[in-house]
Amino acid sequence: MIAGRPASALYRPQGPLPPFLDCNMGGPRSRTRTQGIRSRLLGRPDGHLRCPSLLRLGLDFRNADPLQSVERLLAESGFRHREAAQEALLPDLPRRLCVQTPGIVPLQAFRADPREVLRQALMLGHCTAWLYDPARPLIWTRASLLRRVEIFNEEGFYA
Repeated sequence: MIAGRPASALYRPQGPLPPFLDCNMGGPRSRTRTQGIRSRLLGRPDGHLRCPSLLRLGLDFRNADPLQSVERLLAESGFRHREAAQEALLPDLPRRLCVQTPGIVPLQAFRADPREVLRQALMLGHCTAWLYDPARPLIWTRASLLRRVEIFNEEGFYA
């Protein structure tokens, strides 16, 4: 105690604290807390780091096997092999960042235009969880065909 007041009262201003002073927990480790921060740079069309969303990809095959469904669509669409379908259907898009986004509403493969389903399947075959790369070998797996990704244009990102 100093002058009849507790020591902590000497450092505490009277009245309400400014908002920025409430953020400092101070004190021993036992009184600390953590708070998650959720934010992302991707999907923002403005600011210094512009990364607008270009495409959202996702397919829903209901209970059908994705690999068999895509191979069947390939044959029914008149393509002899995957490379012919790539030449006809893949957009002229360079390597781009992508992020798995579970909230994407998938295209219903059994109802949609077969060429659109094949286009998305081809693009998903060139995607990893973080990158769309058309120069990467086309890999169709159940996991890649059921993945839901959002592709971004990192036009304003300079590192």
